[in-house]
Amino acid sequence: MYKMLTLETEPAFRQLMQDEMYIRVANFFISQKSDVTLREIKRNLPDQKNIERKMESWIDMGVVSRCNGRYQLNGEILSKDEQNHIQNICDESFNHYLSDLRKSIFSLNVSMKDQSFYLTHALFNLLSKQMAKLSYIEDVESLNDITHLPFYLQKLSGIKTTFMSYESLNGLGECKSLSSYFFEQRYHLNTESSNFIELNNKIGDVNKVYFMTYIDRKLRRIDKGRHVSSTSPDIFLEALEILNYLMIENDSYRLSLTVIEKDIEQMMLEVLKPVIDRMRQHLAKEFGVYELLVCLDNLKRYELMIGSDSLTGYYRVKA
Repeated sequence: MYKMLTLETEPAFRQLMQDEMYIRVANFFISQKSDVTLREIKRNLPDQKNIERKMESWIDMGVVSRCNGRYQLNGEILSKDEQNHIQNICDESFNHYLSDLRKSIFSLNVSMKDQSFYLTHALFNLLSKQMAKLSYIEDVESLNDITHLPFYLQKLSGIKTTFMSYESLNGLGECKSLSSYFFEQRYHLNTESSNFIELNNKIGDVNKVYFMTYIDRKLRRIDKGRHVSSTSPDIFLEALEILNYLMIENDSYRLSLTVIEKDIEQMMLEVLKPVIDRMRQHLAKEFGVYELLVCLDNLKRYELMIGSDSLTGYYRVKA
């Protein structure tokens, strides 16, 4: 059985990850190792209803292609053996640079939480540019372990603030970022998580633009070290505390997420680039999503990042 992974944030792609019919059809494509006809799909999956209509929608999305009445699955396919090959090369590349990595990363003198965000952010930027929209990866035990890592990026922007949230695919339904909350508020795919319920009870179906405009001002004050009282009722700031974007110290709100500094962001890219370049020299092609996951797993195993399934940082425009 192959599992489908994607970094695409459009609703249709997020829904596709939970579409059991699509997963079954995709696995049939993979098992055939060649393009197939609609008749073959119907014959092998007789219990799947409305398959013709579904195929048309998948063609429109670009995840399936059709030529002369035959259908083909789009995206990269990774077998268990290919996963092992990538893991071995990734392990070798990190081992080769481990001493330099530790020295360079620790010299930045940031907290482990911030370090984890910067490393994830740098890997994403180094690996995602040429990534296939969809990856179909043979589902083995090790895959389930690493898909708990935060690699799925969602952005949420206001006038002077942009939140960058990395979440695990396994935890997307847990609503651990503002982006996930506003997504669930609109599409209602996973509305039973404790975080969603608590946030929904707090801010309901608040207008996203209004919310971001309001917290822009508040975050600027907090970022400058000004006192913003936690004893005065403020449901928007209380929502940020639920998400661990803010914490309370001495009855005052303090930032608890990573404030993204451009110089540290650039230095982390430079620190990791030799590792990625070495990996690419030994791989016959780029494997996108899986490379990203394996690199994150290496960083976690070497205790260079925390084992969180959600990391958020934010860019702010300085006045």
